[in-house]
Amino acid sequence: MENPQPTIVPVGIDQDPHIRLTRDLTRRYYKGYFIPGATYHYLLAGIDGSDKMAKRNPNSYFTFNEPLESIEKKIMGALTGGRKNKKEQQKLGGEPQKCMIYKMLMYTFEEDDEKLANDFESCIKGELMCGDHKRECIEKVLKFVENHRKKKEKLLDKAKKLLNID
Repeated sequence: MENPQPTIVPVGIDQDPHIRLTRDLTRRYYKGYFIPGATYHYLLAGIDGSDKMAKRNPNSYFTFNEPLESIEKKIMGALTGGRKNKKEQQKLGGEPQKCMIYKMLMYTFEEDDEKLANDFESCIKGELMCGDHKRECIEKVLKFVENHRKKKEKLLDKAKKLLNID
């Protein structure tokens, strides 16, 4: 490209200082250029409870391309808001606000808000056990991933044609 082009960069909010610096430098030193824009994305914590999903921590996330068994194993190892044991969970209730299973379902894989609210209440009351919730989550995630893969396979040739990839 010979001429400056508008740019929009998708970033997490933690990258905002870098975007601001780039915008300031562009205003000062590159008068004929467009000021870079950004879209800010909410960063999800890792499913293992780490601060954020990161490639350096493979148990903090899964991809739609990895084996279904691997996805299932990672979800089974996900951090929950559960207690030490079933008896304590039933007595004290869980802490869904800390549970990555609940968050995964809430942000991506469960569209029914009423179901999410019921799961939240059931967890707090000690009626919903983490193992049951994980199995439900695994079922939804694997179904979603399988459907995604089918759609991807169906549209792969069209995508390659659009991108001029042989």
